[in-house]
Amino acid sequence: MRNLLLVPLSLAILSLTTTGCVIHLGDWGAKEWVQEAEAFEVDRAALTSVSCTTHNGDVAIVGSEDAAKIRVYVERRAGGSSVSEAREAMRNIEILHKRVDGGLGLGWRWREKPSRGWRAVVAFRVEQPRDLPAKAVTHNGEITCTDLHAGVTVRSHNGDVAVQGARGALDAVSYNGNVRATAATSRVSVVSHNGSVRVALEGDGPVDGKIESYNGSVVVALPAEPSTALVCSSYNGRVRSTRSLPNAAAGRSSLSAVLGKGEGRLAVLTHNGSVRIE
Repeated sequence: MRNLLLVPLSLAILSLTTTGCVIHLGDWGAKEWVQEAEAFEVDRAALTSVSCTTHNGDVAIVGSEDAAKIRVYVERRAGGSSVSEAREAMRNIEILHKRVDGGLGLGWRWREKPSRGWRAVVAFRVEQPRDLPAKAVTHNGEITCTDLHAGVTVRSHNGDVAVQGARGALDAVSYNGNVRATAATSRVSVVSHNGSVRVALEGDGPVDGKIESYNGSVVVALPAEPSTALVCSSYNGRVRSTRSLPNAAAGRSSLSAVLGKGEGRLAVLTHNGSVRIE
């Protein structure tokens, strides 16, 4: 993760609480761990989006009915060869927020060059107005997004991705993990490089995009009245549909059909695994 520079914002930080305790999380390069938590609020003001990036830790973004505030909850875990080294690492974890292209960017960095023994796990939970686009990135952790209505972009390098109740464009990738999504959208891009994919599309009308796994099964539940040209294939697996698809061209490893007026194009692919349309 590139370093984030904290810049002045016209954002009101309304509350800040911190607690600390010693915990034991196993090895991962450290014998001792300490933990702290904090929470703060940010005025939405003229912000146009929210993005959150962490190296090691989960990210959860939840759509809120409060259109004026963004609430951020952070859990920091710092490790070292001793409790004192772990506490030193904790003191050097800096939580950042800044303006990024008109939006709020959340992240963290080391205050100084880290010792070889320092370890950090920083998890975020963000409660934001539903009508703000959201982006979440973690290199090692799970991502969950719930009730976001203005577009969702998520990336996890090692961890599962779950998106529920999304509206607007959906762009979700896990390089090593499963992806589960429920979305009412006309634009979708969902990919797992190593893991299964299950997507339930809600909302009738045109659907454009792709739903793909390189190594894993893919299940797609279509809305009642979609309007798209559906193209499905598997290089090493079976393709089938449990719903009636009039005029479909189907083989063991491929399926195509024009649904409704065929206004969009939806590709459902897997390289190693099965495809099922529901």
